[in-house]
Amino acid sequence: MRWHCIPLICVLALACPAEAPTDEPPIDTDVDSDSDIDSDSDIDSDSDIDSDSDSDSDSDSDTEFDLNAVIAADGTGDYLDPISALAAGKRYLTVKAGEYLLDERLLIDMDDVRITGESAESVIFKPTKMDNDLVVVYGDDVTIEEVTLDTREMGQAALVQADANRLTVRNSIIHGGDKIFTVFFAGPDVAVGKPTVDAYESGSLSEGNRILNNQITSQFVGDSVSFSLQKNGEFSGNTVEGGMLAIYMCKSVLATGNTIIDSKVNGVHISIPSQDIQFSNNRVRNSYFSAVTIKPQIEHDFSGRNFQSTGIILENNVLRSQYHGIEVDGDGGDASRGVLKGLQLLNNEIQLSDFAGILALRTVEPLIEDNTVIFANSDPSRRGLDGRADIPGWLSAGIFLDVEVPRAELLNNTINRAKTVSHFEVAQNAVGLNLPTVTGATIKGNSFNNGAGEWYHSPCSKDFGGTDRDGIYDRTGQSHDVSGNICKEVPGT
Repeated sequence: MRWHCIPLICVLALACPAEAPTDEPPIDTDVDSDSDIDSDSDIDSDSDIDSDSDSDSDSDSDTEFDLNAVIAADGTGDYLDPISALAAGKRYLTVKAGEYLLDERLLIDMDDVRITGESAESVIFKPTKMDNDLVVVYGDDVTIEEVTLDTREMGQAALVQADANRLTVRNSIIHGGDKIFTVFFAGPDVAVGKPTVDAYESGSLSEGNRILNNQITSQFVGDSVSFSLQKNGEFSGNTVEGGMLAIYMCKSVLATGNTIIDSKVNGVHISIPSQDIQFSNNRVRNSYFSAVTIKPQIEHDFSGRNFQSTGIILENNVLRSQYHGIEVDGDGGDASRGVLKGLQLLNNEIQLSDFAGILALRTVEPLIEDNTVIFANSDPSRRGLDGRADIPGWLSAGIFLDVEVPRAELLNNTINRAKTVSHFEVAQNAVGLNLPTVTGATIKGNSFNNGAGEWYHSPCSKDFGGTDRDGIYDRTGQSHDVSGNICKEVPGT
């Protein structure tokens, strides 16, 4: 099998458990989780991809007429299944309603192929063999739309992209089982024995691939969707349930308008190295670990490569998790891997009941602006449980800068500790600055509101020395620019 370039990635930076998540009490919040998110991003992407498939061509010519075929399981079409039609050289397949049980994988190795189902609900493809992937695409300029791909009971991955460019998968239903990813965009072919990070370094990535407006489910403890070694790609308007969206070693990727629900691990993982990743207007709900992680791709060693990861933006997302909201670690403790610089976390809304809203380690000059972090209810019982860190109380904060974070800007953020937070170890401070390698921070124009009592180490209007006051707990011993913040402690609000 040729798509050998990415090994299975079940667990990222944490020792994620195989056990199913335990039931969690609902978070009491005033934020409407059902509010509409505009799936049209206002952020310009570097992608030149047209939202309409270039493979949608006029079917009036004699040449293309000869390439058309109707697929019908009941015998009323030209072929009984799409495999037979492709083997006959047909490229533009219209698939009538029916369940299609495929004894072999549906291999698309020709360019300019379009498979269009009568409707996603009525056209169902399933494998009949446990070892088979369902659909594998090697050809360029392929469109798959309005079908169901189902490997819940039989087969491996539902959909694999392997060395293909400008593949569009849209308006479909894709169900995966418990053995492997549901959707695996594997990127380019990489020679046997060569590290996949070589493809990232050279820029030889798969280009222009898009996953749009699909319903994707997973039973696998790990990635539901692996979007790997891609450039100028897009993942937009999808619902992913039961697994993680993983964006691995990509350049110029837009992910917008998606909903990721009930992941058994992190909700979203953006790997380091990556460049120009725009993650905007998404919802992540009830992930078992952090809602979004930005960390090194530890399965592929790149020590000594000194990559610079820039242009990563998280904006206008609504995040809920059972661990941290956004968890950032730029090099995983190995500075020779390179640097994560200029990360932007903008106008995100984060809700949680413990840990940190935003936790940052080893990242240079991050901009953290206009975010809202809400602690509603309190549940420290998950500390040290099933791979989560057994954190001290002072690490539970709205924004926590831990180690090697120079010149961070924390501007106009709102940190709320609701009256329902009853445990003193939850959200002890609005902002925490930990080790001496956190240097030169600018903290201005923020609002820190505690409706459950005083900020534990940094009460409002009480000077504990340094900047241990007004919601900010500073353990660094460094000089920071702190001004214009509003600190309130009004129990019952």
